[in-house]
Amino acid sequence: MAKNNNKSDPGTTFPHSQEFERYVPYIVAGLTVIGLLIRFYRVHYLSLWVDEYVHVTRAMDFLRGGPLFTGDNNGIFLTVLLIPCYLIFGISDFISRLPSVILGALTIPSIYYLAKKLFNIYVGLFSAVLATVSLYSVFWSRLCRNYASFEFSYTLLLLVFVLAFEAHHQMKKAAPGFAERYDLNLKYLLLLPLAFVFSLLNHQLTFFFFFSFGAYASIVALIKIIKKDPDRFANKYAIVLYPTLAIAVLFFTPFLGNIIRPLLSLFLPDGVVTWVLPNWGYILSKWASPEKYKIFSMYFGVLRSDYTLLYILGISGFILAFLLNKKSAVFLAAFFIMPLLLMSFIFRDPSLPRYLIFLYPLFLISIAAALFWIIQSLLPKVVPANVLAHPYAQHGITPLAIALLIVLSPFSEVWALIRTDQHGQVIKKELSVWHFTNWKASCLTVKNQIQPDDIVISTMPNAANHYLERDNSLWFRQRHFDTDLRKYVSNEPGDAPGNSAWTYEEFVATVDSNQRGWLIVDYYFYNVMTDPRARDYAIRNMKYIFDASKDGTVQVFAWEHDSPEPEKRFILEVGKGGRPLSQPLSVTLPSLEPKGKIMIAIDAEGIDSDNEAFIIINTQSRVFLPKCRSTQRETIALDLDTQWLKPGRNTIQFGYNENNRRDTRRGYAIYNLRLNVE
Repeated sequence: MAKNNNKSDPGTTFPHSQEFERYVPYIVAGLTVIGLLIRFYRVHYLSLWVDEYVHVTRAMDFLRGGPLFTGDNNGIFLTVLLIPCYLIFGISDFISRLPSVILGALTIPSIYYLAKKLFNIYVGLFSAVLATVSLYSVFWSRLCRNYASFEFSYTLLLLVFVLAFEAHHQMKKAAPGFAERYDLNLKYLLLLPLAFVFSLLNHQLTFFFFFSFGAYASIVALIKIIKKDPDRFANKYAIVLYPTLAIAVLFFTPFLGNIIRPLLSLFLPDGVVTWVLPNWGYILSKWASPEKYKIFSMYFGVLRSDYTLLYILGISGFILAFLLNKKSAVFLAAFFIMPLLLMSFIFRDPSLPRYLIFLYPLFLISIAAALFWIIQSLLPKVVPANVLAHPYAQHGITPLAIALLIVLSPFSEVWALIRTDQHGQVIKKELSVWHFTNWKASCLTVKNQIQPDDIVISTMPNAANHYLERDNSLWFRQRHFDTDLRKYVSNEPGDAPGNSAWTYEEFVATVDSNQRGWLIVDYYFYNVMTDPRARDYAIRNMKYIFDASKDGTVQVFAWEHDSPEPEKRFILEVGKGGRPLSQPLSVTLPSLEPKGKIMIAIDAEGIDSDNEAFIIINTQSRVFLPKCRSTQRETIALDLDTQWLKPGRNTIQFGYNENNRRDTRRGYAIYNLRLNVE
């Protein structure tokens, strides 16, 4: 660890000035403010996503007298933090995400101080710059999910650990105590358990700290043994080495897991024990499968996709760090590479890009360490010594390095993220697999028309309840994933009386027994969680509210038995959400007379001009559809050239003219299609 953290290490060739170093804390404070503003700007725009309701709904229910602790309490700190925020400022999307914004920005100075303690003030400064405009970090700091708070709390845990374990006392007391004898800082040592609990309250992946700590101390202890240091068998690292070896044998020897499982069950919940002890049957099957590198590739994709032009520095930084400070390099390797390998090849599930967030600050520090080494090593070889000694060089090298980092940063992508006016996949899929749907706009349409006794059914009841300010929306799910069978199966009918959409039969019965109601759905409506019969019933029998969603991400259906809806065969929305072409429809025609006529009749809605919608026949012939005469659903008819079609199978595809800039209602919907041959 760097022992001289208030100034650059003596003898360094890095061009620096003591005057500039005095301003570094102020620069870091400025970066923190900039990071806060970036994360803060339009943070409320995107509708809350599925997982965000883990915290939002729990905090709201607690304020209404419900329980705080439920089956899913991972990230409970953020949930608890929301409660006073809601009490003081009220419930809104902005307030829901504000704690993540603040904690995400606070990660910037935390990374700075950690990197400064590990290396020096300049590696700390470069790390802070990288953290400020990291697309990965910014994205997760703009959501009401516990990943920004986890990134901050785990970085804080690492900082407290370094301060506690690598105290570097320069003077020993005449009668040293335990802390002095083992070079420990007692104050931070007492804070270390609190820092660990704080991080654990943000995410259970904090348990990887123990693996990393054991690896770090063991490597340093072995180095001391190899070097034959006088205290090689009785230092603080050796004290950790012995139990680490024993625990490693117990945890990572397949047959011994069955022995220690009952012991762990005495102290930990069964779910935690199952997660902590490796499932070797499953692991060995994955090692032997073509997917053995799949999870590692996914995490590596995060590193490669954020700082696309700097990740090579990050990879090489774990090696170059040894040329700056060997013990700090061991720290980076133990606390980043060790858990990365465990998550990729041992503790494989669950695995998503967001689970790398707590390790990511160490990768940014690795980039910064590599950049510092390159500047320190190469500049003296290419720039004359008298030039490097000039005050302009002393003051200018570091700002130029910072400017280079900003130029090579994903700032344009960060800017696009915070200014987006579209829902959907708002950043690279390598950094997040979240697909945002616009519940806010669609629910506003329903909110303006809903009556007190109306039934609301939704693929996401939490979202419907949140934006409609209700608490009784019904789940629209007819299938679930069976973890034992490892496949999707149909739901069993419920025992409780009352309204339900848990099975197809219960859904139809609920619609039949209620005079009015609403069905609000997102992409779950079209995936395996929905019984195709339930989807087909809704499409054919309910009124589709075309104008409820501008981007088509959340669709709204309604029913009212006194005003039955003309039947629809399907719904094709074209032009919404960046979908300029529909899927081809197949139609079969009999033999055609050379002088015969073919008329196409289309039930459509939302075609507002004559150059908005077109059809493509057999992938070759194209014709525009005339605009609708009203803003409602109606039938459009036109004659087709018989030469465009052929006897037998034909395809018809609907398209949207992207060059139609005057379209006030983007996109249109098709409900039925009929061909009349004469």
